[in-house]
Amino acid sequence: MAKRPKAPPSHALPSQALADPGQTAALTEGRHGDPFGYLGAHPLKAGGWVLRVFRPGAEAVEMLPAPPRRKPVALERVAGSDLFVAALEDDPGAYRLRPRSTQDEWEEHDPYRFPPVLGESGRGRVPPIRPA
Repeated sequence: MAKRPKAPPSHALPSQALADPGQTAALTEGRHGDPFGYLGAHPLKAGGWVLRVFRPGAEAVEMLPAPPRRKPVALERVAGSDLFVAALEDDPGAYRLRPRSTQDEWEEHDPYRFPPVLGESGRGRVPPIRPA
């Protein structure tokens, strides 16, 4: 009986396999209903993690891992979009991002690394802001 080939480890998957075209289009068009559920770092069912960063205007993005890891991880741009992705072997922890444009390079926190402050139950409890 022939053995079934094993699936490639998640960190070996191509960037296109880590990005959903429908969700990427929704982000680009500003109509995504749950960006925290798609962007940032998320565990994969097959093992490993995926990091997705939506950064319009960037030519490249690197993830700067928290110590003790020292080596930056280059994210791949998903063709035809401003989404960058990387497959990671484990949870990246308290990482930072280094986007680069044709004119500049900077470091920043990934806002999607932090969970939303209000859950579903708290959204209706915040009073609306009224003009003075």
